[in-house]
Amino acid sequence: MRTLILVVLTLLGLQSCGGNRPDFSLDEAGRPASGDQGGKAKIEFRNTRHDFGRVSQGEQLVYTFVYRNTGDAPLLIYSARADCGCTVPEYDTSPLGPGKRGNLKVVFNTQGFRGLQTKTIHLQTNADDGVITLAVRAMIE
Repeated sequence: MRTLILVVLTLLGLQSCGGNRPDFSLDEAGRPASGDQGGKAKIEFRNTRHDFGRVSQGEQLVYTFVYRNTGDAPLLIYSARADCGCTVPEYDTSPLGPGKRGNLKVVFNTQGFRGLQTKTIHLQTNADDGVITLAVRAMIE
């Protein structure tokens, strides 16, 4: 009887672990699959680069990239990764409907940097473009 209870509890525990999977699947190449939505998402940015100009070392620089879903299916941003821990992207993981606008906020901590610095953020989406690269730069004095 104890063995049966142990088996049932183990199976219940394993089943609950499956709930932590992301809400998207990967295709054969390991990229997020767009699903069977019947349309395509398309992401368009007002600009993909921002120059903060001359700044003092230690400043926290903040810029918000504005984008729009110009496709005919919901747009998903699966990940936004910066090339440096000093740069943190913040974005909404909810699907963005066709015609809607979204924001991606980037915070760049200039502490410990001098001279011209360029930091990139790589977005992985379900849009036709797939991976988009954004960049911020500053001349740190």
